[in-house]
Amino acid sequence: MLALCVGVLPETHPVERRVPLSPGSLFSSYRQIITSDQFLPLAMAITCNFGGLFVYIAGAPSFVLGILHLRQDQFYWLFVPAISGLVLGAMLAGRLAGRVNARVMMGLGYTIMATAAIVGLLVAWLVVPARVPWAVMPLAFAAVGVNLISPTLNLLVLDLFPRHRGAASSVQGFITLTFNALLAGLLSPWLADSAMHLAAASAVLFAGGMVAWRWYRAIAKRAPPAGTIERQLLGDS
Repeated sequence: MLALCVGVLPETHPVERRVPLSPGSLFSSYRQIITSDQFLPLAMAITCNFGGLFVYIAGAPSFVLGILHLRQDQFYWLFVPAISGLVLGAMLAGRLAGRVNARVMMGLGYTIMATAAIVGLLVAWLVVPARVPWAVMPLAFAAVGVNLISPTLNLLVLDLFPRHRGAASSVQGFITLTFNALLAGLLSPWLADSAMHLAAASAVLFAGGMVAWRWYRAIAKRAPPAGTIERQLLGDS
């Protein structure tokens, strides 16, 4: 892959905007990104939103085998609904982009996620022992909400740093992957002992994403909006 990128993939960035590949320039870009007051809440929103799904993925063996009491060849009961929800959310985001105000899109996505989290808690409380399809249906709907708003959040991260979009994407990806690693390695073994614990952790993470989003909006309102998406989100159009 590296050889193909070097030998075949052309550099499309204008010459005057290219940044030399050196540790100094890289760390300078990273420092600028990390110290931005708007970057951290956006990165936290993206991380928490996906974390609400990833907590089930990280605990998949315990959830499928221990909680749902399914066989080793029935992991599709978890992954098919989750992936289907992500695909449907991405499709809806593509269809609605440019037709629906970005602020409305974000509100719709978080409403879907909040509803799915509440239903997930109710199912975990009322349906004992946990069984399919009820235990996985809230996860599918939450996935729709996650991918419905992910494009907007990612675009906002990139638009914060027009000259360093690649670096911004890298830092945001590093934060998300590091959190997921900690979630899988440290928290998942403690959460995957019951359906209620998983549902509660997922709900807390979705709520964290919503709080981070509101935090970003509060900060962004104090600065002039940079583009169309920002103006829509802040209520200027």
